[in-house]
Amino acid sequence: MLTPGRCDVWFEFTHADNEQVVAAFKHFYLPLPRIAETIKLSQRADEQSRAPAKPASPDEEEDRTEKEKHIDELARRFAAKVEKEVLTIAQLQGFFLRYRNKPDEVVDAVDDWIASGYEQGAARMVPARQQQAIDDP
Repeated sequence: MLTPGRCDVWFEFTHADNEQVVAAFKHFYLPLPRIAETIKLSQRADEQSRAPAKPASPDEEEDRTEKEKHIDELARRFAAKVEKEVLTIAQLQGFFLRYRNKPDEVVDAVDDWIASGYEQGAARMVPARQQQAIDDP
């Protein structure tokens, strides 16, 4: 509905391309720096002063870099497996949530998820390519 004097904006949400799949995977699985320290600091509300978190040691930085490289490689493998699929970011996020802290397992499980027709728990999501066929007879 268009109303005089009102700006209406239309956004088109398309299916995820390869770059978006990689970015979504990384966003979901890359570790947040010093999240544990942040949580500990917020739980100490009774302390008068909060000391800033210590900078990461060289070993911690190297470990973080290795994790980032590993997640990058997993993201590219995952994207290659879903490259020919027509998926939305919402479908991908739902699948990532099933393997919340298990990026290695999500890459291994994606083939079965695709073969099952993108099942999500008890409810089954209609793959986008089938939905298009339903919408455009």
